[in-house]
Amino acid sequence: MKPEHDSKENAQSLRVRAEQHRTSGSSPNSGPADPLDAQRLLQELEIHQIELEIQNRELHAARDEAEEAREVYRDLYDFAPVGYFTLSRKGTIIMANLTGATLLGIERGSLTGQPFPHWITPKHRAEFSAFLTGIFNGEPPGSIELRILKKGDKSFSADLTAQKGEAGRDCRMMLTDLTRRKEAEKAERLLKTATRSNLKLQKEVLRRQKVEASLEAARAKLSDSLEKSKTQRKELRNLSHALIHAQEDERKRISRELHDGIVQALVAIQYEFEILSQSEEGRSPQYLDQITRTQKILEGSIDLVHGYAFDLRPSTLDTLGLDPALHSFAVRFEDTTGISVSLDLCPDLEEIGFKERTMLYRVAQEAFSNVFRHAHAQNVRLSIFHHREGMRMEITDDGVGIDPAKPASLYGEGRLGLIGMKERAAMLGGAFSLRTKPGKYTTVCVDLPHCLKS
Repeated sequence: MKPEHDSKENAQSLRVRAEQHRTSGSSPNSGPADPLDAQRLLQELEIHQIELEIQNRELHAARDEAEEAREVYRDLYDFAPVGYFTLSRKGTIIMANLTGATLLGIERGSLTGQPFPHWITPKHRAEFSAFLTGIFNGEPPGSIELRILKKGDKSFSADLTAQKGEAGRDCRMMLTDLTRRKEAEKAERLLKTATRSNLKLQKEVLRRQKVEASLEAARAKLSDSLEKSKTQRKELRNLSHALIHAQEDERKRISRELHDGIVQALVAIQYEFEILSQSEEGRSPQYLDQITRTQKILEGSIDLVHGYAFDLRPSTLDTLGLDPALHSFAVRFEDTTGISVSLDLCPDLEEIGFKERTMLYRVAQEAFSNVFRHAHAQNVRLSIFHHREGMRMEITDDGVGIDPAKPASLYGEGRLGLIGMKERAAMLGGAFSLRTKPGKYTTVCVDLPHCLKS
C-alpha cells in the first residue's frame, strides 16, 4: 500500500507544480477566458501537458543518472582487482569481468557458457563441485583455496568466495589470485628462517669468537712456553757442549797423565828389572825366573795403560793428525774384535780444523763401539771424502741393522751413543744422519760444511 500512497502524493505534487506553472503564464496554451467548461477543459489539458513535460524531464535526468551509475558499476565490475564470475547450478559461466578473464588467460567473450571447473586442476575439481553444491543448498557464503589452470598449462593458487544469488538460480563468485600472497608468505617464511639462521649464526660467531679468544690465549701461552722451551733447549745444548768440551779436556789430561806419568814410571821399573836380570852375581835361577815373570806383568800393565790412554785420547791425534790416529785405531780395533776394517781417507784430511778432527775421531770411535757391541758385523768401512763445500764421513757395517720401529734399538741398552754423535756434529754446525736396513747394513753419516782451513 505504501507505493500507491507515494504515487498519489507524487501525482498531487505534480498537479500542484503544473498549476503553478500555468498560473505563472509560462504555458504556451494559456489564453483568454472562454465559457466555463471549455475553460476548465483547456485548463486540465494544459496542466496535463505540463505534467507530461515535467515527467519527461525527470525521466531524462533519471536515465542520465542511471547511465552514469551503470558506467561506474561497469568500471568497478570490469576493472576490479579480483575476478568476478556468475555461475549456474552446473557451474557454467554466465557472466565474468575483465579481470577474471585475464586471470584465466582467455578473452571474456569466450568464457560465457563454458564450465568453470574446466579451469580447475583435476585433483581439485571434486572439491570445487562439493563447495558449489553446498552454496546452492543454502550454506552460508564461504571460500575455498585451490589451483586454477591458466592458458599455456600454467597454474596458480587462488581463493574462491561464493554467495548464492537472490533468486537462487545462480551464484556470484569472487576469484582472488594468491600468487603474490603466497610469494609474500614464502618470503616471510624465508625471512623468519633467515632471521633464525642469522641469530643462530650470531650465537655461533660469538661462540667461535670466545673459542678463538681462548685459542689465542692458549696460543700465546704455548708460544711463551715454546720460547721458554727453546731457551731451555739452548741452555741444555750449551751445557751439553760445555760438558763435551770438559770431558774432552779431562780425557786429554788423564791420557797425558797416564802416558807421561804411570807409563813412564812403569817403563822405568821395567828398565830396572832388566838391569837386575842382566846381573847374575849372587842371583839364583829361581830369583831370575821371578824377575822375568815380573817383567812380563809390567809389559802387560804398560800395554793396558797404553790402551786406556789411547782410548781416552790418542797422542797421535794431537801430534801426527787424524789420518794416523784413525789407522792406529783401525789396527787396534781389528786386533781387539776380529772385525775387518777398511779405510778410505781423502789425502788432504789434515787440512780440516783441530776441533773438526777431534769430532770426527770421537764419532768414529763411538760408531765402531756400537758395531762391536750391537751389529754382529764381519766388516766395517770408514770413508772420509769431499762433499759439496765440506767433508763427509761415512761408517758402514754389514751387521744386523737397526729396527726403526723400536726407538730403544737406536740407543742400545741405556746408552746415548747416537745422541752424543749428533750433539758433537751439531756443535760444529754439522749434520748427523743414520741409514739402516734391518738384516743388511747400517751407515752412520756426518756432514761438515766449510770445515777446510782457509
